[in-house]
Amino acid sequence: DILSAHLILLTDPNILNETLKLINEGKTAEFALSRIIDRECDVLDATQNQLLIDRKADLHDIRNRLLIAMNGGSTEKIIYKQQTILLAQEFTPADVLGLDPMVVGLVAVEGGTTSHVAILAKSKNIPLLVGVNKNILNQRVKDNVILDTRNSVVNLSPTVNDLYLAHKIIEENTKQQQINRNNAKLDAITIDGIRIKCMGNIASIKDSLTLSENGADGVGLFRTEFLYLASNVAPSVVEQNLTYSQILQNIGTELPFIIRTLDAGGEKQIAYLNMPHEINPVLGIRGIRFSLYNKEIFCNQLEAILQLNQTNVKIMLPMISTIEEYRSVKELCNKVVEKLNINCVIELGIMVEVPSVALLSDIFAKEVAFFSIGTNDLTQYTLAIDRECTKLVAQLDHLHPAVLRNIDLVVRGASKYNKPVSVCGLMATEKLALPVLIGLGINSLSMNINSIADNKAFIRKLNYARCRNEALKCLDFATGTEVREFLTQQYNDYLG
Repeated sequence: DILSAHLILLTDPNILNETLKLINEGKTAEFALSRIIDRECDVLDATQNQLLIDRKADLHDIRNRLLIAMNGGSTEKIIYKQQTILLAQEFTPADVLGLDPMVVGLVAVEGGTTSHVAILAKSKNIPLLVGVNKNILNQRVKDNVILDTRNSVVNLSPTVNDLYLAHKIIEENTKQQQINRNNAKLDAITIDGIRIKCMGNIASIKDSLTLSENGADGVGLFRTEFLYLASNVAPSVVEQNLTYSQILQNIGTELPFIIRTLDAGGEKQIAYLNMPHEINPVLGIRGIRFSLYNKEIFCNQLEAILQLNQTNVKIMLPMISTIEEYRSVKELCNKVVEKLNINCVIELGIMVEVPSVALLSDIFAKEVAFFSIGTNDLTQYTLAIDRECTKLVAQLDHLHPAVLRNIDLVVRGASKYNKPVSVCGLMATEKLALPVLIGLGINSLSMNINSIADNKAFIRKLNYARCRNEALKCLDFATGTEVREFLTQQYNDYLG
């Protein structure tokens, strides 16, 4: 879907027409393209919005690959003879996609923890550390380097003892990961008998094929954006329904299949949908707001989902901020059900991504079928830190007590009406966060597929009663750092 977004950028009328205009004035195609891309980057800079500024990496990526193609060449793939950690000012998506198998780690001065590069690195199981001091590029690097993303450290001058300890940890982790994969289909049950569902986040039919082998308890989040990003026109009802049906066939009708409706806007710009230019798109027409402003597109998606009419299929709405939005969607769903003339049983739930929903969770709980906490955005909006801002990335911590208190509010509000609550952000993937989430009452997690086996094994070592006591202590800390120090002290021997 990231590459599809690049293809859509190539068809952007502004870039295409302005480039052709310079060519018609006598400029070379290479010069024209470079000039227009640079101009577009200047426009992004002028917004002073870090989310948009960080998208320059995608434009630079497109420009570089096009210039190579224009000159009849191809990107030269660098081959490394030994395990290598790469240092750079910044990595682009193409850099990560084309990495030699011997590249085992990436370190960059610029970039965000939720950027396209970070997503791709995670999918390829390559450790990535971003936001390091730029002076690292001027350092003399020895033959051996240790990258420790768990502690956010890159050691450029390791001692013999440092290397010995690092290799020992790697060897132990590799053995444990193999054991965890062998036991992936075992339930994640705490020592004192509390079962935690560990579901998978997916974005394609292909992803759904790997759920079973990784021990997933269902699909906790299907990102439908890829259906829109993979085409130059909005997918039809038939096309969407075919995709949903194929995934349903792959996972069966017993496990949960939660489909998030189109989450466009913010950093997810889809050119052909004529999305509005906004000074601050993160606070603008995004998520459910975009869908309600484009009801024909939205109703087509609802129709494609509702046609499935299976009890394990659930609809999840992104970026809900008011109860009125939820009611508007429910009304649309009822109209689509009436149009299809079906006896529909599909549940309608919401993402919790903004503090307003956490504060009014007991009000929402009267009407919604379920909650799913998107901790990436909830952290961003709670702390008022753009999740794509490199300079502030170290302060963007989902274990900050303010975020934990919001999660606690949601769980307590939902419990008044016995509504289920899950977590589907990066927080659900991080082991250190699991004891707190479980202690706060979260019994359903949705995470990156390749993290499921390890996290299920970790949960089987936990004691719910202990997690509960520790979670309550974390709510009273003042900073995310204090929370992390406390949890690391408690679980260091289990983290691996």
